[in-house]
Amino acid sequence: MRLRNHPPELFRHAFNAKQTLIDLSTRFKCRSFPSALTKAKGPYVLAQSTFGSFKKHTKRNIRFFVERITDSLRNKPFYNRTMISKLLVVLVLCWGVESFPDGAPVDACVKNRPNQPNHGQHRTQPLSTLPYRVQASSATYGPNSAITVTIEGAEPFKGFFIQARSVDTDEWLGSWEEAPNTTIHPECSSVTHADPRDKSRATFVWRAPANSQGRVYFTGTVLKNYGTFWANIIAEAPQDPAQLQLLG
Repeated sequence: MRLRNHPPELFRHAFNAKQTLIDLSTRFKCRSFPSALTKAKGPYVLAQSTFGSFKKHTKRNIRFFVERITDSLRNKPFYNRTMISKLLVVLVLCWGVESFPDGAPVDACVKNRPNQPNHGQHRTQPLSTLPYRVQASSATYGPNSAITVTIEGAEPFKGFFIQARSVDTDEWLGSWEEAPNTTIHPECSSVTHADPRDKSRATFVWRAPANSQGRVYFTGTVLKNYGTFWANIIAEAPQDPAQLQLLG
């Protein structure tokens, strides 16, 4: 189909539609956005308002999105199934990304269900089925000491959210060192993923306050995918009897 066979306003609509799709893919980190679609020359008319409803990655929104696109194109003279197929490819590529592909927001520390992502109807899996191991190198700390926290397992995971808390007061404690592909929330002593790619292992370092000592524990969430995650995990840590006795 050639653009010269259509009214001039379709050129504008086609450009807006293509640009909107590119913006959508960027917003949701769809790294495999099809080059064929970004180079498409067909006059695809897509209302910008359609994308406004696509604020959360849920099956309901995706279904609504596809229905709106299909209805808007079906009555146009340039309707074709190829465009619908391309749109579905974009949505499938985006579907694998969590609601927060750049990591959990800081309010994950304080909301009604702390540590648990806001993924619609999905709820945490039983900890007895956890396929990952979350380990801390120590359960006690001294002034400015470092503790390494590691997440690993036989199955890949896409995201995580870990907080450091005092055993004695349950208050947020210390800070995290900068690490590749992580985001730090110093407001609540937490660290989270910075990309939605599959991971087999993640390691980060927690730093204790410069003028205190005591006991610390690490708690949080590991996400296998959007709908499967384990919350309120507490990291395993070796217990040093001598240090515990010293701390009283």
